[in-house]
Amino acid sequence: MGEISDMDRVLKVYRNCDEYLEKAFNRAAEGFEEVENKNRCDVQQRSTQDYANRRQSELKERIEQFRSEGKLQMIPATEGLLNKVNRELDMKLRAIAQRQYISLDRVQLAAGVIFVE
Repeated sequence: MGEISDMDRVLKVYRNCDEYLEKAFNRAAEGFEEVENKNRCDVQQRSTQDYANRRQSELKERIEQFRSEGKLQMIPATEGLLNKVNRELDMKLRAIAQRQYISLDRVQLAAGVIFVE
């Protein structure tokens, strides 16, 4: 391969390419953060809430059934299950909320220029 005659020009072209790629990445990242990730987290949130609502209804119905049948000794255990559903719901919703805010910071590991003759 021959000598590189104008290293300043090569570095300028490299910087231009790097800036272009950085801007393109930032545009794509904004779209992902605003749309893709939010939609995914919204679906997870609805699914988690719907499941918890169904489970809560089942347990509340079971408690009422135990009361009407006079099986009062079963109520505390079922209330414990209901409390567990509520705690798990709270934990899952917090975890989903944290995933809504992802970091797409990049760290440049390497860069290079390929010369083709």
